[in-house]
Amino acid sequence: MAPKECSMSKRAYKTYTKEFKLEAIRLADEADKPVTQVARELGLRVNQIYKWKEQLNMKQATEKTGVTSTYRRMMAGAGGHTSLLSSDAKDVDGYVTRKTLDGLFLMIAEEEKKIRANPLARSTDLIKKVFGAYTR
Repeated sequence: MAPKECSMSKRAYKTYTKEFKLEAIRLADEADKPVTQVARELGLRVNQIYKWKEQLNMKQATEKTGVTSTYRRMMAGAGGHTSLLSSDAKDVDGYVTRKTLDGLFLMIAEEEKKIRANPLARSTDLIKKVFGAYTR
């Protein structure tokens, strides 16, 4: 359950077993304490637990829809030609997760741009009430 140290880059990072990740997600979901506290107790950053949970959700969704099994069958049928592909192209779950997050960040960036261009038009009623008190 202990993390492994990797030092292939200048910055050392830790890798965790699948069991450790699943246990961290379970604790965060079921504990009667904030995720930040669970993360701290496990020696993790809180965003790491959220990232693992998103990866798990994405993997379950791609398996449920058959994307993963279809892709794996296609790759198996490609024979030795898969050696020409990058490792990124061989991991459909990781690819879908990265592209989903890219899309999410793009949507957030677009919304931020709209908010900066016209904050009042893009605000919710609650935000209008809060900031409206300062403009009077």
